[in-house]
Amino acid sequence: MAFKARTFVYPMLLLLTCLLSIPSQGVSQVTSTPTALSLLIYSDGIIHVTYTLAVAEIVPRVNVTLFGLLYENLLVVDEDGTFLTYSLAPPILTVDSLGAQRINLEWDALDLTNKTSGIWTLSIDAPIAFIVTFPKDTTILELSEVPIEIKNTDQQFIITMPARHQTISYLVGTITPQERARETLDTVTAIIANIKASGVDTAPAEAILQEAETAYSQGKYAEAEALANEALELAYEIQEAGQSFPTPLLILGGGSAVAVVIGFFFVRRRRGGTVDVEAVLQAYPWLRPDQQAVIRFLADQRAGVFESDLRKAFDLPKSSMWRLIKRLEDEGIVTVRLLRGQNYIELKRKR
Repeated sequence: MAFKARTFVYPMLLLLTCLLSIPSQGVSQVTSTPTALSLLIYSDGIIHVTYTLAVAEIVPRVNVTLFGLLYENLLVVDEDGTFLTYSLAPPILTVDSLGAQRINLEWDALDLTNKTSGIWTLSIDAPIAFIVTFPKDTTILELSEVPIEIKNTDQQFIITMPARHQTISYLVGTITPQERARETLDTVTAIIANIKASGVDTAPAEAILQEAETAYSQGKYAEAEALANEALELAYEIQEAGQSFPTPLLILGGGSAVAVVIGFFFVRRRRGGTVDVEAVLQAYPWLRPDQQAVIRFLADQRAGVFESDLRKAFDLPKSSMWRLIKRLEDEGIVTVRLLRGQNYIELKRKR
């Protein structure tokens, strides 16, 4: 009986010794597969990460690349909830995984988000599609790519994003007058710069914009926002006065297509349309200048336009235009329907 035990135990020990001598990095490259990734965002910017990987039972250890470099409350267990030993050299986590079929990781990431002017931005390189759960009363401002899925449950957004590098900008809570004024100032500054680049003398509008910046620095946020919008209107009026009514073909051939095309749309805004644009804008005073610009453009159309044409006109990426249209649709200002496989946008004429 003792002989039989030795004939079984010794080969197993030899096999185990051989396995332990295998370089962990080389093994982990082919024996661990991410299967699930989810991020729970807290209002202070900290993100609770839940990450699951499938592993081969016979592999003694695997290396896992964590997201970010600063971590708290790291938990490493197998599929049965058994704690696994590990060593950490950020961002590489080396886990002793022999006998495990799955590694479940949880930790609080401290450096996946940053905050600028009240706006949070999440940045992550994800090897697989992942789920993001936002705090309640969050406004999603920018997505680097169109989400796979969006849910809104009890004032809480849950979105599924594709793999690859992704960035998401968001605002937690109701936007303050200061934040709204700052966003308006930044947007108007960019639009006026585009108009100026087309050869238009925007000095009078820039002077008003400087007054807006002064009001902002003095804490007069409502006044700053009003002055910024006044500067934007003046810039468009100057552009209109200095241009003959062009054809779309000539516009697209110009040196600064973005500014001239936007100017074209605003030149046309007073030429009719069945929608009282000013009434719409007064009903939604919180809309940003770029959202107002799209509304004015849509009001000038006898019919709707394709989303792709809006992107070209306003020189916006797919994600930005998708977010802008989604906001207007949620507010009940526009309708979106599929036409020939594309999103077709129309301003609601009942307003």
